[in-house]
Amino acid sequence: MELVIEKWIEPSKGYLHPFDVLFQQILSICQEHNGISYNHLIDRINKNHIFHSLLIQDVITLIQGMIEKEYVEVIKNSDELIVGLEGERILRSKDFYSVFMTSDEYEVMDGTKKIGRLDKAFIINVGDNIILGGRLWGIKDIDFDRSKVYVTKAVSGKKPTYTGSPGGIHKKIGEKMMEILCSKNEFHYINDIALAALNDVRRKYLWNGITADQRCIWIDKAEGTFETYTGTTITKTLVWMLRYFGVDAKIRDGVGRITIVNPEGILSILQKVKEKEWIGYT
Repeated sequence: MELVIEKWIEPSKGYLHPFDVLFQQILSICQEHNGISYNHLIDRINKNHIFHSLLIQDVITLIQGMIEKEYVEVIKNSDELIVGLEGERILRSKDFYSVFMTSDEYEVMDGTKKIGRLDKAFIINVGDNIILGGRLWGIKDIDFDRSKVYVTKAVSGKKPTYTGSPGGIHKKIGEKMMEILCSKNEFHYINDIALAALNDVRRKYLWNGITADQRCIWIDKAEGTFETYTGTTITKTLVWMLRYFGVDAKIRDGVGRITIVNPEGILSILQKVKEKEWIGYT
């Protein structure tokens, strides 16, 4: 609500190099016209504002590559392009005309029986419980190469980590949460019960003199909670960075809290994360 009052609007994500969409459009245009001249095709691409960020040489390189791999074909003794053999196979696919990206998913298997799918955007771990098809399942194994998750009916009362498709948050939202937790501000639009709950959560931050630009790792026995209070993308990236250094790290919730098993030495590992050159990692 505070961000709404500040008139903040979450910025849309740019799409700097839409070569996948261009590939689809080249096939569609060739199919639509049942053949189109090379120059006419280039002209249509140039006039489409979606591709304004693409250099003409890169567009030409893509078309040449599509010709070489037989996605499109040049009619003999002409400069006219038609859909090629490989392009025909793609056109017959039921997903070809879907411009919007479909989510990457795991198949969830109970033995040899497929019981559903899980969005890969949500980080899951062996030992987690998930809710799928109205039932509670425990994850026994994850085959990342084949995109399969193997489960059995859960017998523990462990809280499920997955109950549906996740939503992401912008880092500005996480930062505002931390700002509110570290302040004593009261808000006219919440009632006394909500204010009491907020003040209860705030207590440990205020007692420890924590400021909005700091982040905490709360230690409880052999487990730590790293409160990043940032965006979903940053939180996920940080989890994978920690795992790179052998840390047992899991995302706890949607506000950027990370559970760390055996957090001893975590500060030195975070320093290694900071100092490492991550160029080339995707």
